[in-house]
Amino acid sequence: MCERVQNSVQQLGYKPLRKRKADARKETGLAGKTVGLLTIGMDPSLSHLPVITAAIDGIRQACHELGANLRICDAPDPATRPMWIKGIQCDAWLIKGAMQGDLIAATHPDLLQQMQRNPCVWFHGRPGGAPGFGVGTNDWEVGAIAAKHLHEKGHREVAFLSPKNNHALLKHREHGFVAHCEKLGMKCEVHSRNLQAWTFPLERPKSLAAVSSLLEKILSTKKKTSAIFVPADSIAVLLYRALAERGLRIPEDLSVISANREETLIAGLYPSLTTVDVHARQVGREAVALLDRSLQPGSDLPPQDVQISPTLEIGESVHTL
Repeated sequence: MCERVQNSVQQLGYKPLRKRKADARKETGLAGKTVGLLTIGMDPSLSHLPVITAAIDGIRQACHELGANLRICDAPDPATRPMWIKGIQCDAWLIKGAMQGDLIAATHPDLLQQMQRNPCVWFHGRPGGAPGFGVGTNDWEVGAIAAKHLHEKGHREVAFLSPKNNHALLKHREHGFVAHCEKLGMKCEVHSRNLQAWTFPLERPKSLAAVSSLLEKILSTKKKTSAIFVPADSIAVLLYRALAERGLRIPEDLSVISANREETLIAGLYPSLTTVDVHARQVGREAVALLDRSLQPGSDLPPQDVQISPTLEIGESVHTL
């Protein structure tokens, strides 16, 4: 290489791509670390929902970019001491836990000790009393976006439907929806009850009978409800079925709006579903970034919960009045 080129390289600070990647990894708190990816209190039917697997995909990608080793761990029953815990050696944790019931109180002491011993970030919600940090969606805003969209489309008599009344994230979405309906002068009926028995490990909403029962209450009222907001696409799938069984058309007879934007789950719905995108993959990536910052030399991050802003994905399931 001639002297003039060498001088230019030095002035510009150029490094070969492989060298730059290696240097970038050295500067991260996660480089060379072993990170445990833990799902706790959840049945596989819930763990495999697209909104969760998308976040895990984001985690895998971000960990690879930062040079971290990922170890998959599962504790479906939080009260049972996992077999793998004896030989586990993780420098940090990324955790997805059930958001229904008191998960931390139900967790085995040895497992809880693991979470308290090393830095940890919960994604898609941090249960009450959980140690560490949290990264998730602004669930209040999810409900607000749904209410605003229905209002813009001319809907004034609306309903909220959920078969999981004490699910923390869905409850936040309900409160955001109801508050903004009131703010916009809309009338909103809430139909949210635990009609499906649950225990740990928590399962995904799968009771068509529970959704049908709540729908029947909406249809039996004297008020003419024109639109329904359900706080998760997995519930919307059941609602589509319940409406079809009654010969009701979407959106002509009832408009439907949902949340999560789980494309593989709702791809077959007709008409296409209007849903609030919670940006699950970004949630996963941000969880890794927050964990990385907490592990930087000299870092003293205070406990915090990072919220990702949701956006609306417009389909064909909301009618303009």
